[in-house]
Formats: sequence, C-alpha cells, structure tokens
Amino acid sequence: MTVCIAALCQNEDQAHIVVVADRMVTLGGFIEFEHAVPKMKEASSLAIAMVSGDALVGTRIAEEVATALAESNPPIAQIAAALAACYENARQKSVEQRILRPRCLDMNSFYGSHQALNPNIVMMLDNQMAEFNLGVELLLAGLDSSGAHIYSIVNPGPPESLHDGRDRPMEPPPGKARFLVTPLCVRGTAPAALSHGDGRTGGTKPRRER
Repeated sequence: MTVCIAALCQNEDQAHIVVVADRMVTLGGFIEFEHAVPKMKEASSLAIAMVSGDALVGTRIAEEVATALAESNPPIAQIAAALAACYENARQKSVEQRILRPRCLDMNSFYGSHQALNPNIVMMLDNQMAEFNLGVELLLAGLDSSGAHIYSIVNPGPPESLHDGRDRPMEPPPGKARFLVTPLCVRGTAPAALSHGDGRTGGTKPRRER
C-alpha cells in the first residue's frame, strides 16, 4: 500500500507545502520491496505529483503532463486540470484495449452499432466500461501566485478535487485513494517553500523557490 502525504503550512504570510511518499512496491499481492524509483514527479518548478496504485501508469500520466508544461510555470489549478484530462484519456484507452478490442470493437464501433448488437451484450459491456477502475490515484501539491494548493485526481479522472481548507481537517478524496491531506500551522523559519521526502532515510529534501 502506498502512502502519500501533503501538508499545507503557513509561516507568517508565506505559504509552504511538505509532501512525503514511500517507495514500497508490491508484486503478486505478497512480495514487497522498496524500489529505487520514487513515486514523485516534478509537475513544474514548484509542484510535485505523487502516485498511488499502478506506479507505471501514474508516472506516465505525470510525466506526460510535466513534458507538456515544461516551458511554462502555470497555476496549480491548470496543472491539476491537465493531470485529470490525461488520466481520463489513459482510462479511456485502457477501457478500449481491455474490454472492447477483445471483442473486435473500439469506442466508435461500439457506440455506432448499438442497434445491431444484442441488448444484453451492450448492457454488459456498458457496465464493465462504467465500472472500470484505472487503479491509479494522484496527489498534486504546489505553490503559485495565489498560495499553496493540494489537489487529488482519482478514478475516473475529472473533476479534480481541491483540498485547501485551513480551519479544519480536510476530507479524503472519494474512492480508495490512500492519501493523507492535512493543514498545518507552523511558526518559526521554514527552510524552503516546497519540501519533499521520497521515503528513504534522511527525511525531506528542501526545494527552494525559483
């Protein structure tokens, strides 16, 4: 089980975020080990995307968005929307590959041939498609001109969920996402605007504002 944690912090008038994710990988439901590849991906110079569930699919989604936004430093809301859209696209491709293609169908042929298909088969396939879970959850944390923000993206993708409440513990995202999202109020001098720990001994790695 992956654990991703994001915390909003306030040092006087300056916003901060601390994020942590483990490196544990499970194979076959009973083999566990710590992988060398972190479950974090820089979405921008001041944003981190963390992956829970299928690490390969989640990392690919995060990398695709990071590459598309590499030449800019957009607001965190824009990054979250891009992650959700990419998630939705990945899910749709998986639905087509796993459910429709084994039956010699794709999205266009399935929705264009309802009249010619057996109604029971149409209902069965439609239920399978609606219930399909990509098995990935994303937690995005970052800073922009409006402050610090935390978003979660879970199956089936959009809409992305914002978790910026400061006066009470924030509710976890729906589904089976393994996220801890919590507001913190800290006093004193914080070492960096965005700090992240990757699950290895040594704690957090400070990342300074650019």
